[in-house]
Amino acid sequence: MVLAHLRVTGGNSQGVVQTNDPKETLAIEKVKLEAMKLKLQYELTERDNAKIKFQFEEQRREEERHERALERQHELHLLQLKANPVAPQTSEPVNFDSLVRLPRESSAFTPFRRFRRYFIEQAFEAGRASPACI
Repeated sequence: MVLAHLRVTGGNSQGVVQTNDPKETLAIEKVKLEAMKLKLQYELTERDNAKIKFQFEEQRREEERHERALERQHELHLLQLKANPVAPQTSEPVNFDSLVRLPRESSAFTPFRRFRRYFIEQAFEAGRASPACI
């Protein structure tokens, strides 16, 4: 069977029958070139897709780095406020504890307290709350 294949292909391992007809040879070469062209287009597309994916991941990492930097800056600012609790005095400080009374031991209100604390810190930074609120 192998000998029959070699006889048909003329010893060519590509599986293409060699011919002396220039039209057939030209047609075979055109098919080979078209196949190479499609293969190169596919590789370029894959490379472009990988490049886009890499750029997307880089952008996501950069956004995460920026968010972490903002968080660190905020934490540093809070530490500075706790170390130096003198706030700029405005006309009248706001006492948020008088506005909202919740049981401090209740775990059901923990997310609310965190949310409330965030707004108190924001008000303190803006100078509308006294350091006693924090």
